[in-house]
Amino acid sequence: MTIILEYGRNARDVFERLTAAVTEAVESMTGLSVVEVNSHVSDIMTKKEWQQQGSNPKKSDSEKRVQ
Repeated sequence: MTIILEYGRNARDVFERLTAAVTEAVESMTGLSVVEVNSHVSDIMTKKEWQQQGSNPKKSDSEKRVQ
């Protein structure tokens, strides 16, 4: 998955929580064991930049913010 990280956040903490949430969701939906979760930081933005992007019509509906 591709993510946008908020500037100033602890990347390790974000990735650990993201991995745990994705693993739990996939395992509960499929009954399969997750071996690995691959993620890529596509950008680092401030909260203000993220909010400005929210009014951008090019933004995908599937993009979500992890806090």
